[in-house]
Amino acid sequence: MDPDYKDSSVYGVVVVVHCESTNKFLIIKELKSKPIICKESGMLAFPSETVEPEDGQNPLVTARRCVNEEIGSGLIKDDDIFVREKPLETLPHDVRVYVAWVSVDEEFEPNEMDDDVEFHDWLDEEEICEGAKVVKFRVETMPALRVFKRGRGGARV
Repeated sequence: MDPDYKDSSVYGVVVVVHCESTNKFLIIKELKSKPIICKESGMLAFPSETVEPEDGQNPLVTARRCVNEEIGSGLIKDDDIFVREKPLETLPHDVRVYVAWVSVDEEFEPNEMDDDVEFHDWLDEEEICEGAKVVKFRVETMPALRVFKRGRGGARV
């Protein structure tokens, strides 16, 4: 059952997975629509999840669950995931969205994906930016990419 997205305790987490050796990002394809959060079937995105009660209102726990559910368990170590403390601003919906990121050494194909997403490809920043002109990306994608770049560069995000 979907959460009540109008409940202020509900939040989402976007996980930016970056490959160090190729400088590309893991992109998934959404298979189900949720108009209340501006999500349409067919959109491309970074993996993301909505808080569940067992997460204990902890975005890092939600990010770890996202990795396990949308990418696969055992592919990324929990301790390698970082989460920005402040949610994204100026999204066209009212749900708080946190950005998490993790870097991996090599590209891989996810092995245990939820039934609402499928693996799309590894894309570099230019492919994401250019692709956003012709393919729909989720509204959180570009803001999350900017947060990742600032955070990775050492800026306080």
